[in-house]
Order: sequence, then C-alpha cells, then structure tokens
Amino acid sequence: MNDLSESSPVKNEYLDVEKSTALREAASDFILAEDYASAVPPLRELVKLGAAETNDLVWLANVLKELDQNEEAVRWFSEVIDSRPDQLVARGLCFEALGDGEAARTDYEKALLLDPDDVVALVNLGTLALTEGDLDEAEQLLRRGVVLDPTVNWQLSDVFEARGDEAAARRTLQVALEAGERKANYELGILAVGDGDEAVAEHHLREALDAGGTSMARRSLAILLLKQGRIDEARDLAQEGVDAGDRWSHAPLGLALSLQGQDDEAQKNFALAESKGDDDFAEEYDAWPFDS
Repeated sequence: MNDLSESSPVKNEYLDVEKSTALREAASDFILAEDYASAVPPLRELVKLGAAETNDLVWLANVLKELDQNEEAVRWFSEVIDSRPDQLVARGLCFEALGDGEAARTDYEKALLLDPDDVVALVNLGTLALTEGDLDEAEQLLRRGVVLDPTVNWQLSDVFEARGDEAAARRTLQVALEAGERKANYELGILAVGDGDEAVAEHHLREALDAGGTSMARRSLAILLLKQGRIDEARDLAQEGVDAGDRWSHAPLGLALSLQGQDDEAQKNFALAESKGDDDFAEEYDAWPFDS
C-alpha cells in the first residue's frame, strides 16, 4: 500500500506539481482576459516556488511590459533571451520606454539578424530612427516593412509628416487604411480637421474609436463635438473616457460641464487634467476650426 502521509516526499512532490499547475492555469486565464495585473501574483509565486519554466518567465516579462513596469520586465526578458530570442523585440520596447535607445536598437538589430523579414523589428527600428531624427534611415526601414506588410504605410506616413510632405502622408495613410490598418483613421481625421472638412473628420475619428483607437481619437472627437455645439454628445463621450481611466478625457469633460453650467464639476476635471500632465487643452481647443 502506498504511503501518502503528510510527510511523504511523493505526496509533497505531487502537491507541488498540482499547485504549480493551478498557478500556471490561473495566470493563463488572467492573460487571456487581458487582466495583466492579476496575472502577476501567480507568476511571481511560481518563481518563488522555483517552479517557473521558461514560458512562465516570458509571460511574467510580457505582463510587466503591459503594465509599464519596464525595468523589471527587462530583468525577466534577460533571463530567457538566450533560449527565446523571439523576445528580443519585446525587450527592445522596454528599453525604449526606459529611454535607452541604444539598447533598444541593439535588440531590434539582433532580431533582424535572426529574421530579416521581422516586420515588427523593422517597424520598431524605423520608428526609433524617426524619434532620433534620422528620417532617411526611418524611411528605408519602414519601406522594407511596407514590402512585407502594406499596413506599415501607417508608420511610414509619420516620416512624410516629419518632412512636411502632407500629400505623401495622406497617400500612405490611405494605402494603410485600404490594407486594413484602421488606426490610420485617426491621422486622416486630423488631416480632415486641417482641411476644414467636419464630416470627413468626424467619420475618421469615429472609425478610429471603433477600431480601438487611442485616447487622442476620443479627445479629438470630443473637441470636434464641442466646436459644433453638440455639448451633450461631447460630455457623454468624455465621460466614457474618464470612466475608462483615460487621463486625456478630463479636460474636454471639464469644458462640456462648464458650458452646461456645472462649474464645480468642471473645475474638478480641469484640476485632474492638470495634475495628470494635460495642461495645454485651452491652446489646443482654440487652435481648432469649426466654431459653432
């Protein structure tokens, strides 16, 4: 008869395996649900138990990256990078977020040595070159990306915008959109604002939001609605952003509330906007056309 008493090494080993499996499954469920903060504790517990496998550390590094805990993410990426070079680009993004462009570039270039057709590495290296002001290198890298994936025209448009070539930027954005990159709607919406075309601007900004667009798409659409005198719509849109934790929605919400005579609530939102680094909304708003 097997002895699986409390002190049995066999039972203890079984329990350890059972616990590790449960922790791994919990982390996986949280990651699938995009609840990254909740995925961290079970992954940390696997590390503490000495039961973390390479894939667990990859998960931990990536969830920390998603949570903008980039310094610790780099540590765990570095633990696995020799056996998982497919994580070079992810670590490079962390380095870039930490302001270490040189380390980021090294990782992107290593990724391209392993796979010259790594579109993500090409895009990241190209956008890094753009932020560093090397427009020629940025264009060269992003054009290589476009050959592999026409949606990269979205990023390539930034090069033309930086050069002041609005026509080329518009063309590449349209190509990206036709290739399926719906995020290009935001920039096309802003270009339409400059053209003074309210209907086209609203169409593209709404499309950008529907595509899971940036906080700036919501903010820009709220400004457009405010300029058109559609205060209730602007307020509701900005409130959705505030409820979702979007720091860029406080200022347009404050203006909408102010226009509706809710001065106390308006001032609260203006104060929150300023405390979160959004202190130039008035100038931005005044620069827009379309006053009602």
